[in-house]
Amino acid sequence: MKYEVRHNQNIVDVALQLGGNIETWISLAAQNGLSLTSIIGSYDILEWEGQADEQVMKYYNERNIIVATGEIRDSKGAFNSEFNKDFN
Repeated sequence: MKYEVRHNQNIVDVALQLGGNIETWISLAAQNGLSLTSIIGSYDILEWEGQADEQVMKYYNERNIIVATGEIRDSKGAFNSEFNKDFN
């Protein structure tokens, strides 16, 4: 199956979208020459062959769910030392 990566999806998001469980990322990464830390972008095409959790897929499809957790921000992002001072 070919899958087009959507906005704000990382490899774990795509794994959940395609397979319905976190374990899918291992086969997804291997089949596409990626690792957990690989950066993928919107509109990239990934291929995956495997067994999806049908119960989760049904849940996603009935509710039109697209798994997209967004970008991971580093220490220069929203939660920096300035933020911490306000809440100590």
